[in-house]
Amino acid sequence: MNELIAGFVNNSVFKSAGVVDAELSAKARRDLKGIIELSEGIKKSSEKLNKAAQKSQ
Repeated sequence: MNELIAGFVNNSVFKSAGVVDAELSAKARRDLKGIIELSEGIKKSSEKLNKAAQKSQ
């Protein structure tokens, strides 16, 4: 996840406002999608762990 976030925030498409590079935009989109998917997986895992912890009390 760290690599995806670093790749997204350091993408050159965000540094040059006047020029749009389709390839860089596509990479930023893929990175952001990966970040969202990983975040959803982490959220689901933490919810399962929370439920399991509550049941064991």
